[in-house]
Amino acid sequence: IYQSVYSPGILQSLVSYHEVERGGGGAEGGEGDDEGGRTRKDFVDNASFLSAETDQQGIAKLSFRIPDNLTSWRLTYQALTHDLKAGDGKSNITCKLPFFIKMVNNSLYMEGDEPSVLVKSYGEAIKSKDTVSYEIELKKEGSPVLSSKSGAKAGEFAAIPLAKVTEGIYELTVRASCGDYKDALMQTFRVEKDILKASLTKSYKASEDLSLDSGDSYAMV
Repeated sequence: IYQSVYSPGILQSLVSYHEVERGGGGAEGGEGDDEGGRTRKDFVDNASFLSAETDQQGIAKLSFRIPDNLTSWRLTYQALTHDLKAGDGKSNITCKLPFFIKMVNNSLYMEGDEPSVLVKSYGEAIKSKDTVSYEIELKKEGSPVLSSKSGAKAGEFAAIPLAKVTEGIYELTVRASCGDYKDALMQTFRVEKDILKASLTKSYKASEDLSLDSGDSYAMV
């Protein structure tokens, strides 16, 4: 009788990326930029799908490259024998660094915008009094547009202004350093002349050679 009857109306929720909590450990040195390591730019929700056949002892070995997401990956496995006996299980693989940065940037802008990117540093290798240095490089379809430097205290956001953008595909790289530790991120974003969209309904007469003109949008039939 005392049970709450309020419902927010949310039937299901999904988060594809979980940020690793600040203070987690990792390998010494971390991943650096192009000069000291590799720029992190491979961010996906699914790392790999693999299959293999076990040996007589029931052991199979598989290898794959972990993407650049700093998160906890869930390893899900299933097995099936020739006589149709089956089994499955799950395990987690945590990927983290002693020093890393996170970039907050939109994936779409309108021509004429002057966006800013937010960058924040994390990791057990840095302290709140430390200063983190940032180098920003912006390219449009391979051609340099902007190169600048900035800085902020560890664990604090740095708001870095970019140039006025025009239509095209941009590549934004942020390199960070704090003492002997380095990290670098690269993200792409798109600029369109007009980002306002409207629904359009058209009627077609069905025929064998019917062709739907959807422009640069999706068509629903």
